[in-house]
Amino acid sequence: MVGVGRTVCAEGRVSGSVISGFLLAGLRLPGAGVNTGDGEWQQHTARAQYDRFISRAESYELFERTLSGRGDESLGLRLGTWFPTCSAGPLPMFMAHAATLREGFGRLARYSSLLADDTGVALVLEGRDATLYLRKLASSSPWVQRISEELSFVALYTYLRQLVPASELRQVSFTHGPPGNAPAYNQFLGGEVRFGMPTASLTFPARLLDAMSPQRDPNLDAMLQVIVERYMEAQDEATSVTEQAKTILLRHNAPQRVPLATVADALNMSRRSLQRKLAAERTTYGAVVHNAAGQVAMRLLEQERKCFKEASFLMGFEDPNSFYRALRRWTGLSASAIRARAFRP
Repeated sequence: MVGVGRTVCAEGRVSGSVISGFLLAGLRLPGAGVNTGDGEWQQHTARAQYDRFISRAESYELFERTLSGRGDESLGLRLGTWFPTCSAGPLPMFMAHAATLREGFGRLARYSSLLADDTGVALVLEGRDATLYLRKLASSSPWVQRISEELSFVALYTYLRQLVPASELRQVSFTHGPPGNAPAYNQFLGGEVRFGMPTASLTFPARLLDAMSPQRDPNLDAMLQVIVERYMEAQDEATSVTEQAKTILLRHNAPQRVPLATVADALNMSRRSLQRKLAAERTTYGAVVHNAAGQVAMRLLEQERKCFKEASFLMGFEDPNSFYRALRRWTGLSASAIRARAFRP
């Protein structure tokens, strides 16, 4: 399995250049109907273009203000077609020069925080099929969730066809209900398209994962590797101590069992210094641990499709009931919300 991409920011951020790219794509669509002379639109677009990251909440609001209400039921599909890949930085090109599709998806999982944190995909092999499961966005409106799924699937299918031109999808599942223009989805994606499913997923023949990429250039790939790593280093340097501590905790299956000293050593500081810096950022080590543990738990349930018993074992609990109580404490979710968000086969 290829796991979900790492998370960097507890608050949730999206690359400003990615948001800018989507706004530009919206303008390029035939009959976009976006008023580019509107002062507020220009202000937000400028913010997206020049800020390295903006909050996820603000990006949702910006998306809805500029692109919703247009009555276009396949807006996400069309945005994905017109999206300028250069707005996504070096990651798409780095994926394009992977030796195989499997390696390319692995790069997406590892470096997806360059596009947005708290996002990612899980690649699961099921017999002769390979399925990519999208992580559900946290605290987003149904409209944003729908647009996100459509954009993601167009981008992933485009990438699949880029590396394996003759590839075809077997099945595509959306969480939103059936639209009035369902044939448009078949036209864009092909294969069987399903709506109202518990998780968003894209299924294709597993044999395509090991097909050799016709675009592979080892020399260019090596240079792109250096560039992508530098982007990651710059991102780490720009993050708060809270975010860095959470990143370290997320590398463990059981963040709640990681002592403060372990994180302090990884950050090259004393335990007291770490506590002071966290206090300066108005948080505590315990709060960071709760946040990370809740995220790992939901990842196991939502993305990796673990049952409660298996997830509790992986996180170091002997009793699933204790894990269940801890999960409610970490996430603040009700019992029904936990059941709704957990993956159901």
